Amino acid sequence: MFKSLFKKLFPPRNEDRKKVKIVIIDDLGTNRTFFQRVLEKRGYTIFTAISGEDGVPLVQKEKPHLVLLDFVMPGMKGPEVCKMIKMNQTTKDVPVLFLTSVDAPTDIIACYEQGAENFLTKPIQAGELVKHVEMILDDYKEERKSS
Repeated sequence: MFKSLFKKLFPPRNEDRKKVKIVIIDDLGTNRTFFQRVLEKRGYTIFTAISGEDGVPLVQKEKPHLVLLDFVMPGMKGPEVCKMIKMNQTTKDVPVLFLTSVDAPTDIIACYEQGAENFLTKPIQAGELVKHVEMILDDYKEERKSS
């Protein structure tokens, strides 16, 4: 039973996923490493940044299919980073998923107001992260087909 559940949560690596780029922006190394390992095991290409100041240029350079973004970071906060990504003509359509320990309604609203697609509260389980990433990427792919 455990093996079948594991296969559902983590199906075999799909080579098409290597073409999918995800940028992770989080100031905590343990978070970046966990998110990176989970998603690389699924076959995604991952880029990381430790701050918004490093993350915004990385997003502009790589033009990823998805950004995973922390809310609370030194310097530029997550909503400000999201706003900069969404205001840039080349990155405005890149979906942003907030992954953070902040769960106050006003903070969640701030994320959505800046253009976030979704919001997950830490601690995040590997399966939960994978499912949300896949849902957002599926929506992103469908939107690109219809444009």
